Amino acid sequence: LGIGSIAKAATVGKVGGLALGYFILMSTFALAIGLVVGNLIHPGEGLNIAAGAGDAPKVAEDAEGMAGFLLSIIPTTLLASLTGESI
Repeated sequence: LGIGSIAKAATVGKVGGLALGYFILMSTFALAIGLVVGNLIHPGEGLNIAAGAGDAPKVAEDAEGMAGFLLSIIPTTLLASLTGESI
C-alpha cells in the first residue's frame, strides 16, 4: 500500500533498493551471530547418537503396491497422523 501510493518510479526503486540492502545486511549480521555462538557453545557436543539410529522403519508387507499405499494415507485415528511413523 505504501509503495503503491508513490507517484514516481524512481522513488519505488529507491525504497526497493533500501529494503534489499537492509535484508542483505541483517541476514549477514544474523549469520555472523550464529557462527560465533555456534563456535563458542558447540551445540550438540556430547550427544551419543548410534550410527544406525537414522534408518527408516521397515515397510509392512501389506503396504506394498498402489492399494496399500493409498490405504496407508488414511490415518486410523485423529492423532495417528501426528504420532505415527509415516510422514
